[in-house]
Amino acid sequence: MMLWILLALTVLPDSTCVACHASLREVYELSVHTPAGVTCITCHGGQTGVLETREAHRGMRRLTREATLKLCADCHTRPELMGPYHLRVDMLRYWKASAHGRAWEKGDPRAPICTDCHSSHAVRPPRDPGSPVARENQPTTCMRCHDTPEVKNYLRSRHYQALMEGRVRAPSCATCHQDHGAVRPRGAAPLALCGHCHVRERELLAASPHGDSRSLATMNACAGCHEVHGKEMRREPEALCPQCHQEPEIQAEGRWWTREIQREEAAWVAFEEELDRAEGAGVEVIPLRTRLKVRDALLAQAYAAVHTLSRDSLQRILARSQALRHDLEEALRELETHRAERKLFVGVFWFFVLVTAGVARLRIRALQKGRERDAS
Repeated sequence: MMLWILLALTVLPDSTCVACHASLREVYELSVHTPAGVTCITCHGGQTGVLETREAHRGMRRLTREATLKLCADCHTRPELMGPYHLRVDMLRYWKASAHGRAWEKGDPRAPICTDCHSSHAVRPPRDPGSPVARENQPTTCMRCHDTPEVKNYLRSRHYQALMEGRVRAPSCATCHQDHGAVRPRGAAPLALCGHCHVRERELLAASPHGDSRSLATMNACAGCHEVHGKEMRREPEALCPQCHQEPEIQAEGRWWTREIQREEAAWVAFEEELDRAEGAGVEVIPLRTRLKVRDALLAQAYAAVHTLSRDSLQRILARSQALRHDLEEALRELETHRAERKLFVGVFWFFVLVTAGVARLRIRALQKGRERDAS
């Protein structure tokens, strides 16, 4: 018993709670609250230094969800307490204005409060991989409530794949929806939001006929054309334009964009098949494959050019792509020609080697026979 008391006084200052509640000791050791001097009694009340159960529990507070929210706010809205840790003190205000806070005010029992996202005892910094609100853990945490088909699609998206690969700029839930001020971006807001990462696309769209505030609000900016939680972020113009435009000429424009880009993509697919065939025949094509990164960048620019609605913009990019492909095709033909020449040279060389060896062998036999006749 004395060991537990000493341990309690060492790990949790001014608290002997862990003498009985030993299972919480290790959990609380990991919390950001422990080095800040927050103990069991700070939140739960009770008496310190007392081991008799009834006396130790005297003065304890019942932490309902309402009381928990107030308890967290009592510290996290005070600059003198948060300042040393460079933490904001307006989180409660943001939360109250968020979809979560509004649901709470309406009495929704599923509306999340602080401990639903951060946990209660093992509160870790957001950068800690073990924290429920760490970037890579946010989908799991949010899906406790938002277990919807739309959100499940995010788990198959390129964004989630990049997140799992550890890419620093890969978006998680709070990247787009904020954390304490959780909202659903609407109107023109997605342009600014998506534009933090997709800078070029944001600039092109803002300068396009769709870039005025009224159009952006009507089409919900980026989210109007892209399935933001979907597996494939890219969508073909011929499928998108008819969603808003019924005019035949605009629908034909969408088909033109799709046809031109897909034609160039198909040409590159055919070239890669040629590369594979040549490589299978022994041609060294690695230098050519490294230049395909330029091809990838140009095709990405081609799809980005859709945001401009300018044919000239797309045609300039496709012209550069075609010029690159023609250069690579010419380089591949030269490599194949050189290989054929080398094969011919090697063939002729070995032909002369074999002929020379044969002649030498015949000459040696003739000399041996001559010696045998002389000896007889």
